[in-house]
Amino acid sequence: MNESLNKLLNEGTLLIKQKDSPYSNEDWRLLNQLTDLEVFPFEYVAIGDTGEPEKLQVGRIVTDVTESILIENNNSKKIWEIINSNKSVTFLKNLLSLKDIVIRRCQVHILRTDCFIGYHLDKDSNPDYLYAVILQFSESYSGGDFIVHNTNSEKKFVYRSFYGELLVTRCDFPHEVTKVKNGERKSLVFFVSENRGLNKRFIK
Repeated sequence: MNESLNKLLNEGTLLIKQKDSPYSNEDWRLLNQLTDLEVFPFEYVAIGDTGEPEKLQVGRIVTDVTESILIENNNSKKIWEIINSNKSVTFLKNLLSLKDIVIRRCQVHILRTDCFIGYHLDKDSNPDYLYAVILQFSESYSGGDFIVHNTNSEKKFVYRSFYGELLVTRCDFPHEVTKVKNGERKSLVFFVSENRGLNKRFIK
């Protein structure tokens, strides 16, 4: 097992610097531009997918209510082409030691002053989610810490990421994002699975 995967499995999250990511400088620039508040449709969200309290703006790219569906607009398609490219998928397969990669849900999060994401478990949204991949676009903000809780060891790990950095986090580790104190925290989040079928959350 490689060192990065071992850290991810034990601590629940891995921080990857821009130079080690699968995305070029142009990819980062384009993704940031395509997810700008002025050009992408956002909605205000106060209750999360699994009922957790939160306060943020969300831009939907791929939804996964009962099945995975790409939102039909030009920006979503261009974003999808980058995150689902061969180099991106190959990078994640190698990092996570997976034979197949399916991106089931993808969205943009914008958190400004007093915005936060409450304590939650991604697997409650879809039991087949394995990892969440978070691309950070903000260069300067305070607060907004990404906190991962290891319920087995009762430890918690605090991460801060900035423009061009990736966080990869296990979907069976609870996590939260603390209140942003100043600035804007914008990130692109997508969820990795090996299952291409229906969302088992809604299959009885």
